[in-house]
Amino acid sequence: LALKWYHSHVVLADLTLRARIARMVRQGPPDQNFLWPLDFAEIQGSPSFGYIMPLISSDRRPLKDLFVAPPRGINPALDIRATACFDIATSFQRLHATGYCYQDINFGGFFIDAERGTIQICDADNIAVDGEPGGVYGTRKFMAPEVVRRQALPSTKTDLYSMAVLFFYMIFNWHPLDGKREAQPGILDQAMEMKFYGQEPCFLFDPHSDANGPVPKVHDWVVARWAAMTERMRALFMRVFTLGLTQIQDRPLESEW
Repeated sequence: LALKWYHSHVVLADLTLRARIARMVRQGPPDQNFLWPLDFAEIQGSPSFGYIMPLISSDRRPLKDLFVAPPRGINPALDIRATACFDIATSFQRLHATGYCYQDINFGGFFIDAERGTIQICDADNIAVDGEPGGVYGTRKFMAPEVVRRQALPSTKTDLYSMAVLFFYMIFNWHPLDGKREAQPGILDQAMEMKFYGQEPCFLFDPHSDANGPVPKVHDWVVARWAAMTERMRALFMRVFTLGLTQIQDRPLESEW
């Protein structure tokens, strides 16, 4: 087991944290892949508290190691990456079925068995009841456009977008909205990030616009893998990163992945 502990300043900054953790302890995990709070840990008279959770298995590696160079980096085969995506989709379907949303899907929340593709999901303190304010908006480049613009709070619908971004990263080692605009020389400042990922998002493989299309010698590997995908997989990614950028009801459900 592991103990996660919150210092006083964290507890005071996130006023719903204690109630969220208490509810999760009472209800139990929706899926065994979640490193879920099992019990409270408290010190009498102190605002600090923590919770007991399962320890990350020794055969797991941080998912972010897929995106770093050797020797620390890992490079599982495509079928292992696809298995991990399937495992994630299944777990989030079960989470969402209980009325929860994860709010902050990003590399840091996942650990992968690089030989089998099985997944463990941590950072359960991100989780909140769908529709209720939680402690976070999300992580840079994973947030749905409406959350980037601060026109919506994280929800199960924004989870579907962030999950698709994670899948694109896992299969293509690239962000789906990083095309010729992001590849231009210069620093990607806050205003540009708001435009590219919030106000005017455009898919790298948008069939109706080449405004953010692939650049030769920059995106060649991504283009080759895109061509190697099945038509069904391309259709799902196309849907979430074209219609789904603005029409949240068109984002593929977990069961479709």
